Amino acid sequence: MQQTQLTTFQTKILIGIFLFLLLTPIRSIAIMVSPLFVYGIYCLHHFKMQRGTGWLFALWGGTSLIGILNETTNWQNVLVSAIIFLPMLYLFFIKPQRGLSQFTVNFSLLQRMMLYILIPINILGGICWVKSGMLGDAWGIPYGSHYETVHGLAMINIYVLFYLGLQLFHGKRDLKTIALFTFFLVSLFGCQYGLGMICLFVSVLAYLLISGRFKTVALALIITMLGSWLLTLDAFKYEQANIMKAKSNSNDARKIEMFTDFFNNVSHNITLCVAGTGAGGYNSRSALILSPDFTNPLKNILGTSTPPYFKKYIYKLWNKKIVSQSSFTDGTRNKPYSSMVALWAEHGMFFFVLFCSLLYKNYKDLTKYKKKQEFLYQYILLLDLFMIVSLVSHLWLETSEFMVYALMRFVCLAKMTNEISSTLHAKKFRLILNCLLYTSDAAD
Repeated sequence: MQQTQLTTFQTKILIGIFLFLLLTPIRSIAIMVSPLFVYGIYCLHHFKMQRGTGWLFALWGGTSLIGILNETTNWQNVLVSAIIFLPMLYLFFIKPQRGLSQFTVNFSLLQRMMLYILIPINILGGICWVKSGMLGDAWGIPYGSHYETVHGLAMINIYVLFYLGLQLFHGKRDLKTIALFTFFLVSLFGCQYGLGMICLFVSVLAYLLISGRFKTVALALIITMLGSWLLTLDAFKYEQANIMKAKSNSNDARKIEMFTDFFNNVSHNITLCVAGTGAGGYNSRSALILSPDFTNPLKNILGTSTPPYFKKYIYKLWNKKIVSQSSFTDGTRNKPYSSMVALWAEHGMFFFVLFCSLLYKNYKDLTKYKKKQEFLYQYILLLDLFMIVSLVSHLWLETSEFMVYALMRFVCLAKMTNEISSTLHAKKFRLILNCLLYTSDAAD
């Protein structure tokens, strides 16, 4: 199928709609219309699925049907998963098609339009933060109260910081770049997302170790020491308490309890290990949305649903009776959620292994650009590592923040793919031209 090229104006309008839905307080709408988001990306640049992704969808359907028959999930949860989870799964494994003469979205355009939204939001967040007496959640007020609020804003700020940090690393040290990097670094600390900071350090360390150069390994050691020092500061007292409670097996470290329950379940329940509970049956956002303590349009239509495993192992750890900001029981260590746990617990071992295999295939495909498009290769690698670590630590897969990641990743990939394709076409043209000229000379 031939790609229909959008005009510059049409591109700006479409990207503007994407970012307005994803980076403002109305972003809950984006989750409900995520299938349209997938179609919108297709309008920007045609893509195809990673080979093997179809088997993931087949396993999703099979495990969900088994879950409904075994009554470990409900049709309502499966429907919510089809609306929310499947588009996100699809976005994880799409590849831009080659052979287009022009790509309509310049990555710098996407970055610039993001800054137009994020800079005012963070400035207003800083004002709210100061007025509140420097309470962490206040920084996220302009970003809106949907889902993880200020922690979601921290995720987006990290995406931008990666790009600006790489620009500085590659020698672009003009005043504007330094000022923007400083601004978003301050904004990230203002969001006070301690677990996100830990995920950031882990992903940067992994990136440096994958790079494998002496300088980067030395930098990795410096990052490790810096991270260890930061954890001793008063700003990270909450994270220090989390670590101590995890070491002492405290009952207050409910995320640790969630991981422990999950490993015990898959170790002793062969059906759960192999086939899972079915979509929305354990601790995915598809399970969370229909739980008793939440209000949203889907729940208003489909009603409340509490599948047995969710009720027994997750809801007991996170409900209004035990969660309170005033008593500091609503923090990260108390949220029994992890996207990686949900993938296995709800869809079984074969689904999880295939998912991880496709992630590795994504990485291998990315390495093809390592020398030809070094900057964007490094940026995508940082984004991927950070997202994977974040999916282990919390429930980010079925969120607007994941959609922003997917959009940024796809635009980078499409740009790299198209530039390499254009280079190959130019080389072929020169080869053909040289052959024609040689034939002409020989005939003379």
